[in-house]
Amino acid sequence: MKLCAFCTNFPELTPVFYMKRKGTSIIFVNDQKQVLLLLRDDKPDIPYPNMWDIPGGHVEDGETPEQCIVREMKEEMDLNLEGFQLLSVMEFTDRVEYTFWKKANLDIQSINL
Repeated sequence: MKLCAFCTNFPELTPVFYMKRKGTSIIFVNDQKQVLLLLRDDKPDIPYPNMWDIPGGHVEDGETPEQCIVREMKEEMDLNLEGFQLLSVMEFTDRVEYTFWKKANLDIQSINL
């Protein structure tokens, strides 16, 4: 937990703590050591529009990062994800990001994004 910015500036107030949001992502690597990237929508109201990224999403309340990445891959790519491994956990100012990886020879022509 972390103090909110307002409470940090006014120590005489009762501090308010907040939890950072959690995100997940996954790196798919095929036999040719290629990584699956997706091009984000070009909408100005989303973070990093029109940029290349790896698949992932936000952890919902009551959900583990592992459950999140399985759900996100089913929702985004209609993929039943199994056999993935945790690669890293990185803490940023606004979130904690769990990155997984899996060796997979995906047929990108059949992936429905």
